[in-house]
Amino acid sequence: MPEWKEEKFKDCEATDLRSVLYLGAKYKGKRMPVFAWVGIPPGTPPKNGFPGVVLAHGGGGTAFANYSMAWIKRGYAVIAMDLYNRRPLDTEGRKCVSLEGGWLGWEIYDSELMARATANIVIAHSLLRSLPKVDPERTALVGVSWGGFFSSLVAGIDGRFKIILPVYCHYPNYLTCAKSPIHFFTGTCDMNFQDEGLFKEWDLAGTMEANRSIVINLPHSHAAFCFPGVFRIIDAAVGCGPSLPRLTGFTVDQATRRVSATLASAGAGVRRTMLVYTSDSNPVWQEKIWKEKEVMFDGMTIEASLPDKCCLAYLAAYDGSDLTCCGTTGIIDVVSKFATK
Repeated sequence: MPEWKEEKFKDCEATDLRSVLYLGAKYKGKRMPVFAWVGIPPGTPPKNGFPGVVLAHGGGGTAFANYSMAWIKRGYAVIAMDLYNRRPLDTEGRKCVSLEGGWLGWEIYDSELMARATANIVIAHSLLRSLPKVDPERTALVGVSWGGFFSSLVAGIDGRFKIILPVYCHYPNYLTCAKSPIHFFTGTCDMNFQDEGLFKEWDLAGTMEANRSIVINLPHSHAAFCFPGVFRIIDAAVGCGPSLPRLTGFTVDQATRRVSATLASAGAGVRRTMLVYTSDSNPVWQEKIWKEKEVMFDGMTIEASLPDKCCLAYLAAYDGSDLTCCGTTGIIDVVSKFATK
């Protein structure tokens, strides 16, 4: 079990959360303490304990008390650690102070810092699983931005999670040996982590099982910790609710320029199906303009004709009013697919 202790800081307190320091991974030969918020929902836990979630922040972030409290209200035990050797001075993470050793931030990442951050997420997971009232067999990891990058590294190391959810970003090198199920979640034109390679690499993860959500014009923010779709994905993985829709069998008919996909899971009930596409040839991915149109759905198969001049496209099934509550195919490069031989 990880070494840890509760450490109260008068300059930052949060409802239903304890501030703790746990002994993290080595950096330059020295193991350093890591700050984390830890919380357990009030009241009597389910038979085997509350499900648990690990929250891994991104660049410029920290251990966020506000997002941690939102998960507690949803019935989850939570641990949210700071990956930069700091601790927050407010519940929204707007101000921080460095711990001993100084700031180890995202602008100076090297291989040792990446290894340290990844290992500290795994240690936080072990800490969470060890707590009373927590079901160690129902845990999940949500990583946002750089936290998603580290979460995909964790996927190749820690097979104890029911689901790992990298939001916006992932690191492909460990996907082929992923030990935990992965659900990739990103936007069409993310300002930090987007290119065509990102989508091609998703299929490297053997544990993915068609779990992907591409959201049109999704904003880049730590608020992603509490997107409705993110809540839904984790709920489903730990047995607390229906999954999002899942699409498989994405096919392209070159003769008719039609695409189709099969509904593998309806989630909470498919409300609408869409073709999401861009005809924008701008080489800067983040500046492409994406559009959507409703398409045919017979209860099992989604089918659509590709618009003229369309260069990139995917199919999406939504089971709620919120745009993040969707399951999608991967993105097809129409230009390459229909290039003259």
